[in-house]
Amino acid sequence: MIATLIYLRLLTNASLNIATSLAGPRRAVLADVSLRERLESLGLREVLHVTETNEHVAFSRYQSEFARGLAVHQPITKPLHLRDFAVARNAFTFFEGSSAQHRERFRELGPGTRVFGWGLDEHDFVRDVSAGGGLVVPSDWALNLSALVHLPTELPRRPFHPEPTPLKPGERLVAFVVSDGDNVQWLLNGFVDSPGFWANPWRGTFPVTWELAPLLAELAPRVLAHLYRTATPFDDFVAGPSGAGYYFPSQSPQRTELAALTGRSMPPAQLRAVSLLNSGGGLEAADEVLAQPSVDGVLFKDYAPYHRFAGSIRWQAGKPAVSYRFLLWEQKQPDGTLRPDWLPEGVATAVANLPVNAAAADRFALVNVHAWSFRDSGGPMGAIRRTLALLPPDTRIVTVTEFLKLLPRPEPR
Repeated sequence: MIATLIYLRLLTNASLNIATSLAGPRRAVLADVSLRERLESLGLREVLHVTETNEHVAFSRYQSEFARGLAVHQPITKPLHLRDFAVARNAFTFFEGSSAQHRERFRELGPGTRVFGWGLDEHDFVRDVSAGGGLVVPSDWALNLSALVHLPTELPRRPFHPEPTPLKPGERLVAFVVSDGDNVQWLLNGFVDSPGFWANPWRGTFPVTWELAPLLAELAPRVLAHLYRTATPFDDFVAGPSGAGYYFPSQSPQRTELAALTGRSMPPAQLRAVSLLNSGGGLEAADEVLAQPSVDGVLFKDYAPYHRFAGSIRWQAGKPAVSYRFLLWEQKQPDGTLRPDWLPEGVATAVANLPVNAAAADRFALVNVHAWSFRDSGGPMGAIRRTLALLPPDTRIVTVTEFLKLLPRPEPR
């Protein structure tokens, strides 16, 4: 069998991405045109010479050759990352184009299209993917996904917690949740061996809940198996935003379909709760996810700020969507200083001010721990530890699993 080639000049996003898109369906190797003479002397032959400079035109021309329900968004500055996966899955690969063109592409690829990669602006990119009925899988720096999906493994049972003791009078309940677990590339790399995260020496000495991408069960099961195998009884897990992938429910015309996709993705990853990150709507955006039998609850955050809804709760199908009450985050103010109320001292003060004699639900607090803050002071784990040392003695730190079990149900009407 003679190997086939797709020639291109690596000068534009379009030439590389169009060639990447066609390499899978054409079963061809990508090569720069400067190598033509040498490669043809080895018996390789040309099947296509990419001359298109417009990804939108190429999509229309070759659309029938691309996989449905899948796309890759990648710039020329990342010539290796994620491209093995794109070729293996016959995925249309793109970067350029207007918002309107992007949305139309996602609609044409079908409801629930998973867009691997990342955009120039997080909000605008996720908004466009959501409006096109798709969801984002942050993965633009991922390597070897085409191999990782095929490595066999036996997924161990993740740690599950016994029934927690009931809420005591005057007691506050707090759960710390580390953000950005939808970020597949991070989970495959720095998350595992960084002392600020999974490799922290204090992990296992206090309860921490980690956001985790359910798709790891499909994309990299050995990585998920390692996390569950090395987890302690104090490590808990919830699906990262917004379940099967990152999308804004209030911006999506496919909310019901994406919620169902999330529902199907939870059991293989042994997850029961979902972090939902939304823009442009309220807690009602969680209703479709709460309707899934495999989901016990939703941790709700608005795009900016995450704790916009200040601990409010919405019940649907007998299950809660609980909004974040506090943020543990290094956030700069206009004068360059950090917001004091988002630092360990400020969060501890806010927890201490929770009304211990009020309704039970008012004594519960979810704290979002920003994954990319506190890099020079022990990372998120260091920030949580400093906060714990400042909390009043009548504060119980729990996992999200315990938090949802202890949350008082509303009185029936």
